[in-house]
Amino acid sequence: MTLFNIGFYLVVPFLAVHLSEGLGFAAWVVGLVLGLRMASQQGMFFVGGSLADRFGVRRIVLIGIAARIVGFIAVGFAESLVGVVGGVLLIGLAAALFAPAVEAANASYGALLERQNIMRRTELFGLEQMCSRTGTVLGPLLGAALLGVPFAWTTCSAAVLFAGLWIAFFRWFPATVTTSAMQPGSVAPADRRIWAVWRSVLSHKVFLAYAALCAAQLSAYSLLYLMLPAELECIAGNQSALGWFYAALR
Repeated sequence: MTLFNIGFYLVVPFLAVHLSEGLGFAAWVVGLVLGLRMASQQGMFFVGGSLADRFGVRRIVLIGIAARIVGFIAVGFAESLVGVVGGVLLIGLAAALFAPAVEAANASYGALLERQNIMRRTELFGLEQMCSRTGTVLGPLLGAALLGVPFAWTTCSAAVLFAGLWIAFFRWFPATVTTSAMQPGSVAPADRRIWAVWRSVLSHKVFLAYAALCAAQLSAYSLLYLMLPAELECIAGNQSALGWFYAALR
């Protein structure tokens, strides 16, 4: 998770800077692009999780990482709005594919470790969060250090990092890992009907209320990616401190 987040935060927090200063897009266009990226990511997690249940974790994770590699390269070299939108949609969709699958696999693996008295699931999740937060701090700092170079170099660096992750997952991620709880008698992912799972989720009112609150919080947080670069430009006359601000936010 450290490398995942380093690659992501190396690029995405500075996307607004590239769109406004590098490509000269208006503020509303920058907001639209960032909103589309967010919608294609968090808004599509249920699709990625369902596909992982149906077709297997390893396959969906590898497809997702490959999609992010292509997305980073596309955004780095795109000069038109259509090209940028296509790239950010791929970046977001990639996370919608691999993130739910990896999280569910961690939960399943944590349950297995817990039954074997190796470690508790909470300890595994804590370790995962520690690694994840390390990446969210290091990524913006590295991205800020690359603000002086062409944005394509930054996106290509992130693409190379994710290419290394793809190779690592292809080599070491077991093909037998599922998103089930690994309990005796659990239903195999291939036997689950996706529409039946979606109906059960959409009929759970408490969960939907919780999801709505999380969506509101995420919407407010996402505004920072658009507002912070502009405010720094107005106050300091440059955006050289942007990476430090993003690191502090995490």
